[in-house]
Formats: sequence, structure tokens, C-alpha cells
Amino acid sequence: MLKLKGLFIEFFIEFENVFIFSNFNCASFRGAFGEVLKLLACMEPQRPSCAKCPQKICGYRLIFEGIPDTERFARYKTPPKPYTIYFHSTPLKTGITLTLWGKAAQFRDLAVLAVSAIGTRGVGVKRKAGYGRFSIKNIEEKSLDFSGFNKNYPIPYTPEFTLNLKTPLRIKRQGKVLTSFDIKEFMKTLLERQSLLSYYYDENPEILDYRNLLKELESVSIISAATEFKYIERYSRRQKRFVNMAGIIGSVRVRDFPISLWDHICFGIYTGCGEHTTAGLGKYEILAEK
Repeated sequence: MLKLKGLFIEFFIEFENVFIFSNFNCASFRGAFGEVLKLLACMEPQRPSCAKCPQKICGYRLIFEGIPDTERFARYKTPPKPYTIYFHSTPLKTGITLTLWGKAAQFRDLAVLAVSAIGTRGVGVKRKAGYGRFSIKNIEEKSLDFSGFNKNYPIPYTPEFTLNLKTPLRIKRQGKVLTSFDIKEFMKTLLERQSLLSYYYDENPEILDYRNLLKELESVSIISAATEFKYIERYSRRQKRFVNMAGIIGSVRVRDFPISLWDHICFGIYTGCGEHTTAGLGKYEILAEK
């Protein structure tokens, strides 16, 4: 069984002035989070890379750069980052959700301080002109643990449901980004991500034998799909170029989904799926059959 724990934090915020919406607001918050986190945690914030930094226990190094203090780091060149951040705004509430995985959760206070500091300095387009400042009105938190997930946050199993892709799903295979939804590729990517998050950041990691689990998808079918491939670009000030964040959005109706994978797809609501989950991509919800 997968061993993975996390901390889910939701910040309910109120903008003090105008927030200029950009192409993809989650990416704006992600960039601001990294900048502020480095200023708060780093001994040498002007250092271009964490690779040779003598400070091994560092919230910025672990959370934003995804460099765990473990010999397991050598196995993969770029392990997944142990956090996801999303911005959401409705007529009723505006908020930021931040999830810290495994050892990253020990830097909870630092992460909360970083979000508060973002509010003070502002975020988004024209931040330097005084726009995008906000205050935190309330914070709600809950612990996540895959081993007891469905017991604590039950989502009743159903073999037929709608998967609603709320932000672009970006999955790459053999160097190419998938432009149409494939349930097997989706689940493979999701299980890989969950397994690697456990492997690198959990205190007692366990590699998931997801290849055998994927065999149970043979009977799964997509009975309807209303999706599109959406082109999104964001400008990376660190890389000094535009980054392609295109992916699939929309909804798909799934039938005959196996119960053995139910906890994984439900837990994926928090882990996200695919590339750029730290910038808000790969977020989805499950709408069960009534």
C-alpha cells in the first residue's frame, strides 16, 4: 500500500485593491511563493543554485526546489516537488490552497508566513504599482494520509463517475504532450506521481507496484468526453522565457472503474496529476453518479 502523508492548508483571502488577472493566476501565486520563501528561509538568497549550498535543512530547498536530504535523490534527475498550490475565486469566496507532502509539512509555519508576506507585497500583473495586495481572513487545515484517507474523508465508491478537469492536464509521453484524454495514461501518471512523492518525501516510503494495478484498467471505458486542448503560456522570470503550459480541460464520463484504484484517484484530488502541478495544472474533481 502507498504510504504518503500531507498537510492541506486553505487560506481565505480578501484583496485590498485591484487584482489584475493574468493568463493563469495559479502560476502567479506559485512564482510569488518561491520568491518570498527563498527570502525568508535562505542564508544566501542571491545564490543562483541550491546544489552546493551548505545548509541541508532548509524549507526553500526542500519545498520549492524539491531537493530532499536523502541518498534517494540520485535515482531520478528531477523528483516531483512536494507541494501543490492553487488559487480559486468565486462570487462567495477567494482563496489559496497549499498542500505540503511528507517532510515538507514540517515547514508549515514558514509556508504560512510566506503566503502572508505575498499578501503584504502583492501578487500578479502590476504588483510593483501597488496592485494585488491581500489579507488572510481565515485559515483551515487538515492532515492527509493515504492509508486512512477514505475513512477520514470518504468519497463513496462508484464504478461510474464524471472526471472534471478543472485546470489543464498536461501529460507527456515519449517527449510529446497528449492532446486527448486517455484513462490509462492518466492513471499511470497519477500513480507515478504518488509513488515518487512517497519515495522522496515520506518518513517511511514504499515504492508502489503500480504496474500491476494498471492491469485492472482493462475493463474501464470512457462513455463520453467533452474536452479540449487549451493553449496557455506563462512568462518565467527565472528562465527569462515563456513556458508552454498547454493541456487538456473539460470532463469525461468513466464507466467500470475498479475499486482497487478508487482511493488513488480520490487522493489525486490533492496530489494533482501530470506536469506543472506546482503551478496549478492537473487539478480535477470527481462527480459521482447519483
